[in-house]
Amino acid sequence: MVLRQGEKDPFVRNVFTLQGCAPIVGSQVLCFQREAELLKAWAEFIRIVDPDIITGYNIQNFDLPYLLQRAQVLKGQYLTPAMLTL
Repeated sequence: MVLRQGEKDPFVRNVFTLQGCAPIVGSQVLCFQREAELLKAWAEFIRIVDPDIITGYNIQNFDLPYLLQRAQVLKGQYLTPAMLTL
């Protein structure tokens, strides 16, 4: 979800998932067959949205390091620590 400062409602609400999932009301569900495709699309989304802040529960100690590790394992040049340093 992407919020603009001072606005109550998100202007982007999406889910990136492997294989697929049931529809989620009010969200765009983006399904991918391969993990590398998912990570590449998510990295492109982050580049386009260009957030000032990325927040979440334990995102700094688990989520972002895990995404970077998976991109490295999959030899993805599209996701780097620099792009997640805000």
